Amino acid sequence: SCNMLFAGDNAQLVFGNTGEYMSDLKNAAGYKPFRDYILTSNYRSTKEITDFAVNYSGLQTDEIKCVRRGSEPQIISGANDLPFAVNKYIEECSRKGYKSVAVLCLTQKEADSLKPTIESSDSDMRVSVLPVYMAKGLEFDCVAVVNCGKRISNADNKNGTCVLYTACTRAMHDLAVFE
Repeated sequence: SCNMLFAGDNAQLVFGNTGEYMSDLKNAAGYKPFRDYILTSNYRSTKEITDFAVNYSGLQTDEIKCVRRGSEPQIISGANDLPFAVNKYIEECSRKGYKSVAVLCLTQKEADSLKPTIESSDSDMRVSVLPVYMAKGLEFDCVAVVNCGKRISNADNKNGTCVLYTACTRAMHDLAVFE
């Protein structure tokens, strides 16, 4: 007898367990009124980040309206010293005045091996190193996506997921993808 709200983004599929959730929810609601709304506005990421995430991940989606503009995301290719390159990016974010950075990897094992090498000289900067699936639903000022060897892209192609899109859209203001 209570009201319920379920919200989600179909494009943020990080596990391969697709299903017809809307019909399941309608059946569970029984005779109660059930309404669904398609939300097409993004309040987290800038237009540039959202457009980049859609194009870079190869996602087929309706146009997403964004309420803010920002800088273009960057692709950093062939970083021979990944920890050095990521730490340099974190320092750039700190100089711009941002206070949170996520370094997103495909797996927990990758995050655990990279974490000891990541540092920030800014004591106010929150740096999180984690797998994308643990960052779902979170937002950060800046995001460094570690897609070396296109591992995240390959996982998406293999599992029919949208992990790369999800990783990119955790960023509110600044995004860098390390290939």
